[in-house]
Formats: sequence, structure tokens, C-alpha cells
Amino acid sequence: MKIFKVILIVIFVLIIGLIYIVFNYPKADPEILLIPNNYIGEVIVVFNQRNGKPVEFENKKRVYRIPKSGILFTQFTYNPGVINQEYYSIDSIGNRHEIEYRPFMDDRDNYIDQPNKIGIHRLLVGFYETDSCIVKTDQLIVSSHKQFTDFSCYDRMMEVMDTICVFNLPTPIKFSNKPQHPKKHNQSPINH
Repeated sequence: MKIFKVILIVIFVLIIGLIYIVFNYPKADPEILLIPNNYIGEVIVVFNQRNGKPVEFENKKRVYRIPKSGILFTQFTYNPGVINQEYYSIDSIGNRHEIEYRPFMDDRDNYIDQPNKIGIHRLLVGFYETDSCIVKTDQLIVSSHKQFTDFSCYDRMMEVMDTICVFNLPTPIKFSNKPQHPKKHNQSPINH
């Protein structure tokens, strides 16, 4: 009988602890990502950039206007915590269309009926570090489920690291879109 009471107390304490963690885990500031209409490829947001795009808010939400290169250098500080993002494609006159978040780890069967539907695939929120600097980023891919494996943020991220850490260049600078598979994705060099 004593063992049963001890087990109940332990379970109760674990449940209370879990509830505390869930409700007290830090939440990131809400964010809106505005992605150029018809953009397909890697998106990288680089935080804490002195010469980056100025801070912009809309209804108390951070706004990231992704340039056609897919790489945004922003003066916003890194935004840790539970992610709260909205994604929109935006045309030249400002019309927005929501882009669905489609986890690439999700059950593959969910995509059989819409393998070509464009969505957001989250990759990484985090840090890249060298001996000389730390770069804080948010990385995702805009593509259909079918195209997802054609892209990788790694090469683009190495461009960013070289710019900031190796060459110590001020940002923003001109970045070309160098897709993972140039023959599959015709993207031309674009200025910020």
C-alpha cells in the first residue's frame, strides 16, 4: 500500500512539473515572413546585423521582408522560444497569400493528394559558430513536397558565414541565388 502511495505522489509531481514547463516555456515574439511571390528555394534570416534591414512591426508582430535572394539580414535580435510564425507570398503591389506550413517530417501520405502544393518546410533555428564569430539564423525551404529534397540551406549558409565571419564584410551585400540544383531551378543573381 505504501508503494502505491509513493507511485501516486511521484506521478502527481511529474504531472505538475510537466504542466509548469509547458505553460512557462518561453515563447518567441510572433513573426510574419513576407516571401516574394512565386519564390521557391531556401530562405535564411540572419539576426543581429548592424547594417541589416531595420526593425519593422505589424500589429505587434515582427515582420521579415525576405528579398528575392532568399537571404535577409535584419537588425532584429535573435528570437528564441516556441515559434509563432505566419508565412505569406507577397506580390509587387502588396497583395498577400498565406503559405501553409508543411512539416517535412510529417506523414508522407498526407502529400499524396497534393505533391506539388507549395508550402513552408522548417529546417533550423539556431547558431553557426566559427573561431571568430557566431551567426544566429532561422532557415526554411519554400517548395512543394516533391521539390523539398532538391534544396539545402547548407551552401547558402556557408556563403553567409564567409561574408560575416571570414571576409568581415558589412551586410547587406549582394547575394546571388545559387540553388542546390541549378539545372532544375532557374534562379538568376538578384540584389537585395
